[in-house]
Amino acid sequence: MERALKKCNNLIFDVEDFEKLYFLVSPKKWMLVCDKSFDFLPTQIKKIYDMHKNNCVVFSDFESNPKYESVLAGLKLFDDNQCTLIVAIGGGSTIDVAKCIKLFYGIDGRELLFKQKPNYGLISKINLIALPTTAGTGSESTKHAVIYHNGVKQSICDNEIIPDAVILDSSVLRGLPIIHKKAALLDALCQACESWWSNDSNEQSVFYSELAILGIIDQWELYLSGDENAAYRILKAANYAGKAINITKTTAAHAMSYKLSSMYNIPHGIAVALCFPVVWEHMIMKADEKLLKVFDNISLCFHSCDSYSAISYFKHIIKEMEIVSPKSENMEEDIKILVDSVNPERLLNNPIKFDKNEIRYMYEEILK
Repeated sequence: MERALKKCNNLIFDVEDFEKLYFLVSPKKWMLVCDKSFDFLPTQIKKIYDMHKNNCVVFSDFESNPKYESVLAGLKLFDDNQCTLIVAIGGGSTIDVAKCIKLFYGIDGRELLFKQKPNYGLISKINLIALPTTAGTGSESTKHAVIYHNGVKQSICDNEIIPDAVILDSSVLRGLPIIHKKAALLDALCQACESWWSNDSNEQSVFYSELAILGIIDQWELYLSGDENAAYRILKAANYAGKAINITKTTAAHAMSYKLSSMYNIPHGIAVALCFPVVWEHMIMKADEKLLKVFDNISLCFHSCDSYSAISYFKHIIKEMEIVSPKSENMEEDIKILVDSVNPERLLNNPIKFDKNEIRYMYEEILK
């Protein structure tokens, strides 16, 4: 028997629809995967748990950058209780943990689970619903997840971990710290732009990218001022950005951001936003006519007449958010570490090829 929610196909629902989704599955046992912010969520969201908590097991013992061992603990809890439904309520890490619990179910635990072939026969019966509490990662719409084994990032990718259904509710964003709102929003905006110019972009991904960029550009100021309607539109835009990168993956700005984020202890979305305009400017200088046309189309979504105007507006957004580049105490050494950290495989998706010298120049501009 295939999972009951398969026909939902990652459709978006309101929180009021949860009970309908729940009864489609009618699980004997279900697992709620949530982070520590669950206690502070609005009452409407907590009702999801309160209505059906008698047959629910809760898993929240994991980190913001989840470790492999944490996923194993969640997997054991899921297996011991013979759950058939997972509901993930939280940010990107929370949803990634839920995805991995599903994907690793039924695999022989004597070897590393992420190196083995999934047991598709078993996981095809597991239902996964995601309710994101941040507007930016897009994890609720992608086949990707990230966990860490012995401190090394492991990228998980499988179509089976795309949530069956997504619940969007803007009330979850009310208590989100402003720095997290800014970082997630910028991450989604960069995701959408990078997806559009990606080597793997297609008509469908461009459609999602356009919706995401327009939604963010038109609503970001209202959203950061606390407007509830704008918050829902930003949630939708972030979801579209997730759908876009699910098709294409990200490009150079993201590839350059990871070490920048960890080295200077700044949120991932902020690090990407610092890299993004510099990468775009360098690509313009080497772009052919076809790529310049792509840049022009992206710029129109920024309500700008050309790429340089769009980049200028992006820098304006960063300035308005009071985001500044980190200060390096040893610029030369830091830049060497940053350049060496960029994964060449992550650059393959970028339409312009950059060598190490060009990446060095870009980091110098970012940190100046």
